Amino acid sequence: MEKVHLSFKEQMRLVIPYAYHNIKEQALVVVPVCLYIVLFQLVILRYSILQTGFVIGGIVLVFIGLAFFLEGIRIGLAPIGEIVGNNLPKSSPSIVVLIFAFMLGILASFGEPVLGTLQVAASQLKEEHAPLLYMLLVGKPMILVGTVAFGVGVAVVIGTLRFLYGWSLKPIVLPLVLIGIVLTIIASQDKMLASAIGLAWDTGAVIVGPVLCPLVLALGVGVCRASGKMNPTMAGFGMVGLISVVPITAVIILTFVLYTFNSDLRAKGHHAPAAHTSTLVTNVGAHAAPAGHAAAAPATETHSAAAVPDAAAKEALDSAGAEKIQLPTALEFTVFYPRLRLLTLPSDLKYADYSVKTARLPAEKKRLFLAAYEVSDQHQSIKIKRGFGPEVRAQVPALLTELGYNLRESPVGIFERVYTVTVTDEKALKGSITLKSDVPPGMKKQVAGILASIGYMNSAAVLLDSLVLGVRAILPIFAFLFIVMLILRRKGPQIQQIILALVFAIIGLTLFFFGLTAGLGTLGNQMGSRMPAAFLDYLPLFPAETSLYPTEIGKVIVVIFAVILGYGATLAEPAFNVLGQQVEDVTQGAFKKNLFSQAVALGVGIGAGLGIVSLLYNINLLYLLLPPYVLLAILTVLNQEIFVNIAWDGGAVTTGPVTVPLKLALGLSLSVATGAGEGFGVLALASAYPVLNILLLGMFLGTRKSKVKELQTAE
Repeated sequence: MEKVHLSFKEQMRLVIPYAYHNIKEQALVVVPVCLYIVLFQLVILRYSILQTGFVIGGIVLVFIGLAFFLEGIRIGLAPIGEIVGNNLPKSSPSIVVLIFAFMLGILASFGEPVLGTLQVAASQLKEEHAPLLYMLLVGKPMILVGTVAFGVGVAVVIGTLRFLYGWSLKPIVLPLVLIGIVLTIIASQDKMLASAIGLAWDTGAVIVGPVLCPLVLALGVGVCRASGKMNPTMAGFGMVGLISVVPITAVIILTFVLYTFNSDLRAKGHHAPAAHTSTLVTNVGAHAAPAGHAAAAPATETHSAAAVPDAAAKEALDSAGAEKIQLPTALEFTVFYPRLRLLTLPSDLKYADYSVKTARLPAEKKRLFLAAYEVSDQHQSIKIKRGFGPEVRAQVPALLTELGYNLRESPVGIFERVYTVTVTDEKALKGSITLKSDVPPGMKKQVAGILASIGYMNSAAVLLDSLVLGVRAILPIFAFLFIVMLILRRKGPQIQQIILALVFAIIGLTLFFFGLTAGLGTLGNQMGSRMPAAFLDYLPLFPAETSLYPTEIGKVIVVIFAVILGYGATLAEPAFNVLGQQVEDVTQGAFKKNLFSQAVALGVGIGAGLGIVSLLYNINLLYLLLPPYVLLAILTVLNQEIFVNIAWDGGAVTTGPVTVPLKLALGLSLSVATGAGEGFGVLALASAYPVLNILLLGMFLGTRKSKVKELQTAE
């Protein structure tokens, strides 16, 4: 065939409308959700949008990045996945197919952009409040990601075996759910393990995304066709549901292993916590200072002039390296002064040094100290409380100085040696923060850590991190599928198309992660930090204000906001609408697309609302999480196979790369404000109730639509 040569202008006439359509499709998901949050913040929370340029630019990059990423998947990864999925089961023994399925699940999990949002959420954690969670998300995040990926690999293997031998989904998914429930109940008996339950169940909700779904579905369809053991109309259904269940159990088992074999965790859970520097992680920064790089000195220690030679040499090296660090010349006062103020007080104090001193304080000063700090003789710890009034915060620094704490070596003390902080109106948050002309090079690294902890974003560093994350996520799965296709000697997309797809996917992920931090992360943190103003009398970031509404009315407003966010964002997802059409086709019209969409969206809204209720009223997550899953198990037994497959898949695809970070920001910020749990579990509830709704509708439709019974797969 003769090649057609087009001029650049003609090429652009073809490319621009196509690109516009793809970008518009993603914008239709992102923009309405963001506008809803902005309007809620402006009208209901009465708070203007800060860092507007970052927010708008970041949001634009999110949907442009998603468009590039999905286009790369569409023209490269998906075609190769379909070729391999259709041909491998026909030409290879079962053991080879299972090994391939396991590797596919693991590598595709690493490529999921949504999984990275859990690590972004870690910026809101403090190690002293949740040591196990901090270890999973900050200290050793790759262990968590690897465990989730391993769970997905196992799930894909189980799903592949099911398609090979025509097994029913019921006897597979039920034991998996029950194992998760039993392990959850056991973990809930220990405070340390219980803190990670919400995270474990959330991993099942976030892992199913735009990389994993098309690849495992292509494999499932190929295996079904090759084996001929299942109804062709149901080919691939049920695999996604399994992927959302198995990682939950894997992560819970990981928490048991870490807790059992890590003596530091056991010590923090049952004995005196080891003295350590405050990690300086606040509930407002999009990027926390990495563990071990916090800017604060230990609570009761100062830098000694008579340092040992090795320490002096290290300090000299740090000073030399710090010459390359560029600090911002000025900071937006309204944004960063409230966050800096949160660092005035140390998050914990050495029990051995301060317990005796505080016991000897006069009654009035002792009451002041106990208003800000919780002293536990049992655990031999002194930790800052999560919420106390501005009067206490203003008086405690002088009391700490009296007790021997060196405020000059506190984060704020170090910061004010480098920046001039001028406050002209504390209540109206007016003033300036400017860099001093002569900054000691040795202090630049410490101040850079403080800036990271209060949410200052070094754009160049974040962009580089996003690029590295994008390459690490997408390159292995591309290479793996390409090599398997070559081994099968099948002709796939041209090499130029594959390279273009790879470039698109990497560029897309890079822009997405950068935009997530700069735009959605900033907007979500602003909304989350302001949200408690609806019902709390005191907020650390807004000490001069009282609650905007009566407490109970404010809580109702927050719950309604979460319900509408979950409901509307689900209906806006294009991939979800495609699934609704597939369900209508599979059930031959018995389960209408609109009915399916409304059932799932309403379930997401209800689940998200109940998750927020658990935080607002300090309700144990298990009381809201276990009942629906027990009911799910019962309805799974009673329902027809076709609805069981649809339900578990439908609930698993309700979490997208846009809504996940926003829901996490909301849950985590509310948990910090209320002191209830650690904020995880909202996503798990938002995934459980859609499954419940579909199974309930399945029971109803199964009794009225006889043609559905004809579609039921062989058990």
